[in-house]
Amino acid sequence: MLKATFTSIVILLSLASCSSTQVEKIIVSSNYERDFIYPKNTQSLVFINQQTYEQPLYGSSLRYENRYFDQDEVSVYTYPIRHFYWQNNNHLLESEMNNIFMEIDNAVDQGIYHKRIGKDVETFEVSETGKMFNGLRATTKIVLASGAEYNSYSYLFMQKDKFIKFRISQPNAGNFIQAPDNIIEELLPQISVPGESSYMAQLRLLHKQEYEQTMSKN
Repeated sequence: MLKATFTSIVILLSLASCSSTQVEKIIVSSNYERDFIYPKNTQSLVFINQQTYEQPLYGSSLRYENRYFDQDEVSVYTYPIRHFYWQNNNHLLESEMNNIFMEIDNAVDQGIYHKRIGKDVETFEVSETGKMFNGLRATTKIVLASGAEYNSYSYLFMQKDKFIKFRISQPNAGNFIQAPDNIIEELLPQISVPGESSYMAQLRLLHKQEYEQTMSKN
């Protein structure tokens, strides 16, 4: 349904080509270079780079290097929630976490990873100066084609109309396994994502209209 909705926006843009005001109102997406606020350095991390994707639905990502463990891979992603009913909908966190595991399993199917072992998902909270951030933390083990094993952690939160996803991979250290919660505690309170763009507002509206039309026929 989302693909059809995206096609609808393309059609709208074609029809609106004679009106620059209407076009601007529809196609303006979030400006992550200007409005995505994040720390360049923390106690544990050093900022490497930011990548903003051409497709607005993919949002933007950050990469950090761990000052103390150079084999750790630390990435942060923020991207729009695609559902039109995104306000106060905590079920979206669970659904998106399932998508994260599907991405990992697709990587296994494509031969990028050898296999995934286990799946543990639990609620996770970060408290900073009286402000509470509620999300999910997932833990799994990924085995590469070389046989090397990595502990993979995914943390997921919602802010405004976007997901904030943290992906952290660490070499497996045998029985010594400690989730990198401190990294999330350092980063998350300092992150602020852009608000809802006119592009996403229009996309969600079209999606909602299509959904309501479908339901009315049933």
